[in-house]
Amino acid sequence: MTKAIVITGASGLVGKELVRYFSEKGYEVRALVRNPKAFSNTKNVSYYPYDLAKKVDGTPFKNADYLVHTAYTKSGENVLKQNVDAAKSLLKISRANKLKRNVFISSMSADENAPGAYGRQKYQIEQLFTGKNDTVIRSGLVIGEGGLAHQIIDFMSTKHVAPLIDGGKQPIQFIAIQDLAKVIDTIIEKGIGGQLYIGTPRIYTYKEFYQTVKKKKQIKALLLPVPYFIPLLAIRLIRLLRLPLAVTEDNLKGLRNLKAYDTKDDVKKVGVTLQELEEML
Repeated sequence: MTKAIVITGASGLVGKELVRYFSEKGYEVRALVRNPKAFSNTKNVSYYPYDLAKKVDGTPFKNADYLVHTAYTKSGENVLKQNVDAAKSLLKISRANKLKRNVFISSMSADENAPGAYGRQKYQIEQLFTGKNDTVIRSGLVIGEGGLAHQIIDFMSTKHVAPLIDGGKQPIQFIAIQDLAKVIDTIIEKGIGGQLYIGTPRIYTYKEFYQTVKKKKQIKALLLPVPYFIPLLAIRLIRLLRLPLAVTEDNLKGLRNLKAYDTKDDVKKVGVTLQELEEML
């Protein structure tokens, strides 16, 4: 029988890749997005409405096999509570329908005491995915056509400058979006549970990241050391002026407090060979 997979955040960077990957593998993909009218159902893919602030429609979970939760919201009065409550609702419906595995895409910035709401909400959601059929992936920064890494590269290409916050000494690990899809597929197929740290075994610094981008993309950009308080003040000023801003204060706080992890054992456990940053770019 055809396997059915529910994917939240199916219009985002990771979600779109998972929809493509699993539909091409022959899965019945049930893609949860905020506005399904903006998408057309295609072979193996059906779109359903999903808003983290609203009650979850249980229809796509009927006779489904797997759930991959990638959705989160950045806006609202209480972003942290909204994201955590949404995850609780998803798991409740998933378990009521006896799905075989629930996968949550977390982040290496997840931390109970993270300075930004993003890291704290990821940590709190992780605490929900602790059942025998649950898997948490603490992922490195995803490299693909979109997301934070893409925004950084685009900024370097157009502005020809790369700010090294506090000297760019922060550690960072990466994962190609295609590799992340393979990891999720393997986790599902093998029934691997628990918490996994998945990202390049090599630990880069932000300065090394910028240098690698410059070389591989042949970008002329000045690597400019900047004290933390300068971009912080700039972001707050732009927010007061209500101008569009891709990078938030929460992003900046997370950047300053990045941590690195030994991923070798977990990557070996999954059995997927990850690309290094140079290959991803």
